[in-house]
Amino acid sequence: MNDIFSSKRFGKYFLYDLRSFISRYWVALVILALMPVIIFLERLLFAGVLGWHGGNLSLSGEGRVAVFMFCCVMLCISVPYVCYGRLTDKAEGTSWLLLPASTLEKYLSMVLVCMVVAPLVYIAVYICADALVCLATGDRSIASQALQMRSEDIYPGAGGLWLLWANLAIASAFFLLGSIFFERNKILKSLLVLFALFILLSIFGVVAIGRSFEGSEEDIAFRMAEFFGRDNAEFKINMFLNLLFGVEAAVLLSLLWLRIKNLRH
Repeated sequence: MNDIFSSKRFGKYFLYDLRSFISRYWVALVILALMPVIIFLERLLFAGVLGWHGGNLSLSGEGRVAVFMFCCVMLCISVPYVCYGRLTDKAEGTSWLLLPASTLEKYLSMVLVCMVVAPLVYIAVYICADALVCLATGDRSIASQALQMRSEDIYPGAGGLWLLWANLAIASAFFLLGSIFFERNKILKSLLVLFALFILLSIFGVVAIGRSFEGSEEDIAFRMAEFFGRDNAEFKINMFLNLLFGVEAAVLLSLLWLRIKNLRH
């Protein structure tokens, strides 16, 4: 019997992990994914109670995007914490370590749940809920806007649903690492680390751009616009973003694997 990876054993454990995810998170997932319907019904109710007629029952385009992004952030933060934050607890963490599956199988299962299953289910249900509301109000759905952004080339585009899923997956991986790395105040500490990384990378980016493009701010802006405005600009932007996602995923997944591999109680 292979102690590192067995497809049959992994399948059984993944189904167990998936059932655990559903039992722990299904209520929150339904609320987040059906937020367009909830807001629409709330506005419809207030319109009936207050006698409001003739107005638009849906939010503005900016409001709908803001609600969608808020739900995305809540999903990325809460799924890892709710499903795997308990692993640093001595009792539950020990029970998890004793489950009949290898470390690699447990690692792959939590990665699939947090980075693939949860984001894709959320996106699919949210898009359907938003489309139903748009059928009732005549607005343009978020899905149609995202699909219009997609790249026309054969490589993964920088816009559209690919960009949405990639961002959700990377954010989920970051907060999954924080939920397992920190023992207390997991979300707060993860947010503080994220803020510190943002500051450091911003400073590094400004210094790197300044050294790469000597001259005034106007000259730097002009040269960057000229570079991305040339032929195959979309290809360059897409490849840069895809490379960035790849590097981020490699770093986060490597750190997560080291943490899982060395998890002790």
